[in-house]
Amino acid sequence: VQDYLEYMLQASIVAEAKKNLGFHQAILGDIRQGISGGALNEADRQQAEERLFAAKARMQEATEELEAAKIRFFKTVGKPLTSPSRPGDVSAALPRSLDDAIGLARESNPRVHMANSDIDAAASLVDAARAKFGPSIIAEGRARAGTDIDGDDGDTTDLQARVVLRWNLYRGGIDKANEQEQIRRTSEQRLALHQVQREIEEAVRTSWDRRFRQADLAKTLRQQAAANEKLVASYREQFKVGQRSLLDVLDAQNTRFNTATLADTASYASLFAQYRLLAATGQLLKTMNLEPAKQATAYARTEFAAPETADTETYARTPSEQKNDLPFDILAPVRKK
Repeated sequence: VQDYLEYMLQASIVAEAKKNLGFHQAILGDIRQGISGGALNEADRQQAEERLFAAKARMQEATEELEAAKIRFFKTVGKPLTSPSRPGDVSAALPRSLDDAIGLARESNPRVHMANSDIDAAASLVDAARAKFGPSIIAEGRARAGTDIDGDDGDTTDLQARVVLRWNLYRGGIDKANEQEQIRRTSEQRLALHQVQREIEEAVRTSWDRRFRQADLAKTLRQQAAANEKLVASYREQFKVGQRSLLDVLDAQNTRFNTATLADTASYASLFAQYRLLAATGQLLKTMNLEPAKQATAYARTEFAAPETADTETYARTPSEQKNDLPFDILAPVRKK
């Protein structure tokens, strides 16, 4: 979305640059006629030519930026940009208030889902570490048939089945240390989730504010550009009758061009803020009627009936500082967690 809007902005700047170039070409033509009639001098022509070359340079720069934006879009999407047009306003799809936007982002942003999945994975490693505290029960079976086995003459057929219980009551504290390590890794993932939530909230607040401020700025700049348009026309008419200098006309046109460019920039900045809000709240694909990739579908929890991880940490921690005592805790496997 950003690359597409950047291309559209550069296209509008190129259009303004073409208009600006045409204006300076027309002014130079008027001056040449004035010189032929004796009303203007060579200095006026030189001044107009200097501004014309500046307009050509700005046109070339804008065209270069437009091509660069097209290349960036191709790099991101993998397809060429064909028949681009300005996207429509998506404000109707946005939350009604900033608080609603923040709440929706905390629930639906893909980065939040990823961070929660990392917590679930870390919590499962805690369960795996705790499983080593208990006994393991193994069913074993063996069958043997043959002739002259174990030094005995004749045929032998053995069938054996048994259930074996193994419980390692002491391993030097390795299992307990592993459990505490996995608990702390789970805490690390929760801290990562909190960081993600803060970053998302910052993006929502920034985009919410920028959406309105840039829209207001674009409106003001367009009003200024319209006033500049009239001012340039008035100055040009006054210049023809000798009531305005050429510099007045050229400066007014330069202001008009810069103001129009800034108005377009602010307008697209406001539009991009809308799409950024949709992305932050996890509603961008839905608004654009697009389906996420199959790899993005979180199906495994439902498929395998995996339990939800607690919202807050409930694990018992042991002090991380080492103690100068006997590291023998035979009750660790059965101690209440």
